[in-house]
Amino acid sequence: MLFHTAHLSAYLVFSYGLGREVQAQFDLGTASSFLVIASSAITNTGSTIIDGQIAVFPNNASSVTGFPSGTVIASSDISSRAKEDARAAYIAARSLYPTKDITGQDLGGQLLTPGTYFASSSVGITGALILDGKKVKDAQFVFQIGSTLKTAKSSSLVLINGAQASNVVWQIGSSATLGIGTAFQGNIITQDSITLVTGTTVNGGLYALTGAITLDTNRITAPQRSSQQPTRKNPTSTFTSHYSNHFA
Repeated sequence: MLFHTAHLSAYLVFSYGLGREVQAQFDLGTASSFLVIASSAITNTGSTIIDGQIAVFPNNASSVTGFPSGTVIASSDISSRAKEDARAAYIAARSLYPTKDITGQDLGGQLLTPGTYFASSSVGITGALILDGKKVKDAQFVFQIGSTLKTAKSSSLVLINGAQASNVVWQIGSSATLGIGTAFQGNIITQDSITLVTGTTVNGGLYALTGAITLDTNRITAPQRSSQQPTRKNPTSTFTSHYSNHFA
């Protein structure tokens, strides 16, 4: 039996109208031990650096291609539980009461404060999106995107006044595509696939619940954990010339 540990921690302050802030501590459970989790495949082109563990489930290590070296935990109880925790986190994020409707907006050029942001369809980012933590401890940003997330070339997320990438969650109903040279912050959990175009960097985890993750000369780093969140286990991938597979 798998115990799904991804959840929103004990305290939640709900609002009863859009525009008011919601504070919630987000927990990825065992998925936080991984920087990349896909369902069907992880493919890479070029020199990609991942400062953490990667996993595929239910497919196995043969679905991971394009890496000169790496350690993959595939088709195991460990990767299965991690993916299920990512799924539980996706559901938890989707269930939060939204504080602002951003449907149809391009988030580039905006400054957003802590809260839960909802879009019934796709969302884009062109330019810089600034997330202002307002010096609130563990300030939370949750983005509930009904369809796709796409960023334009050289777009960026900028964190100020205590905002932390570990407390930024993107719950995507379909797929996410981060354009050339995007500098992204936060954990992305998609129902389908995730694509990082050439030169994109992500400070956060990538979790594709039913699809593939496609990489191209990227850098993926583990965000600094806040004081109330568990530290990411195995923070550095040990890249070797083979894949290590652990089967239950």
